[in-house]
Amino acid sequence: MEIREAELPGIGRKFSLATSDGSDVVIVVHSTGKREVFRFLPCEDDPSPVLELSHEEARAIAGVLAGGQAEPVREDAMLQIMQGLHLRWVRVSGGSRVVGRTIRDLRVRERTGASVIAVARRTGHVPNPGPEEVFAPGDTVIVMGREEQVRAFEALMAQS
Repeated sequence: MEIREAELPGIGRKFSLATSDGSDVVIVVHSTGKREVFRFLPCEDDPSPVLELSHEEARAIAGVLAGGQAEPVREDAMLQIMQGLHLRWVRVSGGSRVVGRTIRDLRVRERTGASVIAVARRTGHVPNPGPEEVFAPGDTVIVMGREEQVRAFEALMAQS
């Protein structure tokens, strides 16, 4: 990846970077400290939305972009976290005692330790459902936790 630099007489310096999507990002650093960010899409002569930053704002954002505020999780660390994690798809039967009851009513986390991360139903999916989500016959509940937590959730769902 190459950043091209050019002098802009009377203005400051221009830095350009070709991105993987074929666009060019151009940053103009004015001699006053102001920064302007432009994005040139492929086959277009005029830039897309412009972002203008003061010197202080640019420095703050640079820290975020450089990873000073948030570091990506390393793959080995992610694998270690995922090792004990289990996902299970559990179908709600018509005779289950959970039908018509909410996640809160059932005290799912308190009783099983598992987390409901989604509910799939014919009428649409509910990602990250809140505690007031009501279970209906035919729902498929996607649950996450350690193996024993997931088994406890399955047992809760099987009660009639």
